[in-house]
Amino acid sequence: MRDATNNGPLGGLFMLLESGDYLAIAFIASNGTFSASVAPSFWQTDIEGVRPSRRGYVTRQDFQQVDTRTGSVANVNLLLPKAIVQEIF
Repeated sequence: MRDATNNGPLGGLFMLLESGDYLAIAFIASNGTFSASVAPSFWQTDIEGVRPSRRGYVTRQDFQQVDTRTGSVANVNLLLPKAIVQEIF
């Protein structure tokens, strides 16, 4: 998990992975990496909780699907954009 603006790591987040009736969770480490043991399938990724918004990030609703049908998958890059704050006078 990385900052979409500067590619900096975003740790301390929980990730939910869903595939049909199956669920898995992963904790994102301080260096932005994560690992999850899942069955071969297509997995939809999502970030859980309000922690990203507390840090000024927008939680995306369109994270990529990850295809694990071929076995071990590496280098799944998920990016969170910063929220844009506008002052209204």
